[in-house]
Amino acid sequence: MSEVQTLDDYLSRRFEPVDPVSIEVPVPPQRHVEWWRAGPAAPGATVEDLVSEVAQFRIDVAEGASKSAKYRRLVLAAGPPAREDVAAGPVFTSPETVDVWIHEHDAGPLPVVRCGDRRDFERCFHALAGRCEPVEVPVAVHALYLAGLPNPTRTRALHNAWLANGGLESDWPIEMRRLKTEDRTTFHDQVVLVHDAPYAGLDASDVDPDYSSDEWIERSRILRLEHECTHHATDRLLGSYRLHVLDELLADLMGFTKATGRFEAAVFLAGLGIHGRDVTPDGRLWTYIGDMDRAGIGDLVDVTTRIAANLETIAPLFITDDRRRLRRLLVLASDGMDRLQDADWPDRFSTRIEADEKRRMRP
Repeated sequence: MSEVQTLDDYLSRRFEPVDPVSIEVPVPPQRHVEWWRAGPAAPGATVEDLVSEVAQFRIDVAEGASKSAKYRRLVLAAGPPAREDVAAGPVFTSPETVDVWIHEHDAGPLPVVRCGDRRDFERCFHALAGRCEPVEVPVAVHALYLAGLPNPTRTRALHNAWLANGGLESDWPIEMRRLKTEDRTTFHDQVVLVHDAPYAGLDASDVDPDYSSDEWIERSRILRLEHECTHHATDRLLGSYRLHVLDELLADLMGFTKATGRFEAAVFLAGLGIHGRDVTPDGRLWTYIGDMDRAGIGDLVDVTTRIAANLETIAPLFITDDRRRLRRLLVLASDGMDRLQDADWPDRFSTRIEADEKRRMRP
């Protein structure tokens, strides 16, 4: 059983510090992107290509599937598929609403799988995030950033190329370690799954009285993509991504400013299910508290509320389409929640941003 975490321990979460001036933006693509760009996300590719090239979709979702011989052979061992494994059969309920593309982002491009049908989103979730197990998909979850996803098709192709070029089978494990050291996505994918729905269950009128339902759905798609790409940015550049309120604060700041041109504390808190000091039973906040002592929820809400107000103050610094957004995110992430809640934090943050950007402009 996991040890209960105190509020102080929870608030101490921090990312690895990095000098934003040293980061070249946009960050170069990782190795897995080339495979997706030429395969399931290629121009003219179909949902059948997605199913045939991503082995997890050729395994039925069932209890114990991740421990089955078929899963070990197709996904973990990256062995050649048997004839009976090649035909995928019907996988998606509404295949015509499944889209796959490469989303360009300053933290590096990512493959995206978008499902118009909630049932298909859950099928993707089960196959990829759940390792073909029928894990529960929270009703409030409509997007997911996945890292470390095994790609047996690419592993098998690289293995065959190694042998064809004169490499020895006995040396393949050494070559695999070398390739993984060069790029951790050599044999594993990073993918965003997304389903079209109002963000965080918010109605259009909760966000902007001028938004129609259709416009809010479209802006929700932009928001979700930027939100998940923010998780990708912290994972890739700061060495961490977790289900934690700090990660959600950063991701929603980036998402809302990208999609709506503003960040409002009240809307953010409502999206977490926070009302005053109370949290609704199905509120998103519960997803992010992990093993924290539930007795500290009221205090966590207070801290989160103060931070949200501070982020609303500095949000105009993120309402820009240029590459400063990513560097400013890296500065913001260097402070933990205990600092972000301070009354003077917005002034200190603005001062640091100004100093860093002047330093970057020096010859």
